[in-house]
Amino acid sequence: MRMIGHGKILEFLRGAKAAGRLAQGFLFCGPAGIGKFTVAKRFAGELLGVSDGALENYPDIIILEREADDKTKKLEKNISIDGVRGLIRRLNLSSFLDSWKIAIINDAETLSAAAANALLKTLEEPRFKVIVILVSTSRNAVPATVASRLQVVNFGLVPEREIFTGLLDRGMARAEAEEIAHLALGRPGRAIKFFEEGEDLEKYKERSGWLPKILKNNLAAQLQMIEEYVGEFSKEESITEALEVLDIWEGVARDMMNYSLGNREEIVHRFLESALGAASQSSGGKILSLTKGFEEARQMILANVNYELAFKNIFLKI
Repeated sequence: MRMIGHGKILEFLRGAKAAGRLAQGFLFCGPAGIGKFTVAKRFAGELLGVSDGALENYPDIIILEREADDKTKKLEKNISIDGVRGLIRRLNLSSFLDSWKIAIINDAETLSAAAANALLKTLEEPRFKVIVILVSTSRNAVPATVASRLQVVNFGLVPEREIFTGLLDRGMARAEAEEIAHLALGRPGRAIKFFEEGEDLEKYKERSGWLPKILKNNLAAQLQMIEEYVGEFSKEESITEALEVLDIWEGVARDMMNYSLGNREEIVHRFLESALGAASQSSGGKILSLTKGFEEARQMILANVNYELAFKNIFLKI
């Protein structure tokens, strides 16, 4: 199926391959849900001559992600050193069809320190026709020693109209496609998840509503609500989940600003319009401080600060 967005990035990768200048290590960077992992798989499939659906069982591609805990079934917090060692062993085997060997590490910001160090030698001494692609929310989220050995490819937001058209192509009804393309905020991966998994859309809407609810209260109540909301996922979900909540809240804060300026047509989270009005009135000129707080919280989370502390810091500063 036709990919939504990022055509220029694929053209760049194809051109580098055609010119014989394809790097042996890449770092795909951009916000969660923007389509980095999808592009990585699509390009790997093109190099190997394999369709997206057949990649999972193809011997010359290795996809490494966090594993699920056997008991809780929740994803582990980190990609382990054992996972990286297994990936390296497979990369060192001969190609099945004397072709490329490709490794994709998704959510590379969750690599444990030991796992990142284990990967370094492979990146420093790449083998012929071996490519390693790390997928991460940010260059700064990956250890500098690792990132410095990779060609960074930054992913930008995709126009809403392109996401809308892509959803229609997948058989979505027009009204639903309009809502989801609007809420995706330029992230086709998020839009497709909303399309395929209705629970994700409901979770997104719920977490969008957290910010206006928090802002209506005094500081003591705000901190208590952070414990309730953030505590819901901090014990079992990854850094990626925490960063995604901050991304959602940034979009809601922009809506609050547009509401206060009278730009109602620019509001994305239209289902929150009445709550946005109340929150923007109670917050007044604090919205700019709020967005600065989001960035500080993001840096704290990337530095492995406790999630609740990072989120509480947002409201302590406004």
